Amino acid sequence: MLALEEYDPDEKKVTKLADIFTKQIVPSMARPTSADTDHDALAMSLDEFGYPNLEYMAKLRGSDVESVMKGVVDRVVENPETGFLETMDEYLSGNVKAKLAAARTMAQSNPEYERNVKLLEAALPGEIPAHRITARIGAPWVQPEHLAGYVAEKMNLKPERLTPFSSSTR
Repeated sequence: MLALEEYDPDEKKVTKLADIFTKQIVPSMARPTSADTDHDALAMSLDEFGYPNLEYMAKLRGSDVESVMKGVVDRVVENPETGFLETMDEYLSGNVKAKLAAARTMAQSNPEYERNVKLLEAALPGEIPAHRITARIGAPWVQPEHLAGYVAEKMNLKPERLTPFSSSTR
């Protein structure tokens, strides 16, 4: 606790709280005013806003939005559902199948979205056949009645003799 207060050993008491309680100890980070590359500007935009802000990036580069977009086209993509730019990492993760369906629909009326379709097709995870999926007994995504039916079938029991139990039952 001594680090959080100033202690006077002569008087054997705390004279005041440490500066951390009354002053800003860590200096504020200076905001960038320029970027050496378009990719640096993208990183700064993500840090500042959480998304690719082309106007901000162009300001950092002392350039126009079109030039900056050409410089980061390998790292960003327009989401056809929202119309906003997203990083490739963000766009090519999550429910890729739903995004692919949306991109295909949009590509029918706007060929610029063909790029999205190709990117999403490449990011699609492989299909896992049902026989390769294992479920542990009590897995939360397996309904108790399905488990009861399985046990009844394997043990030649009547299903009405089984009472499903879950860890939430008291």
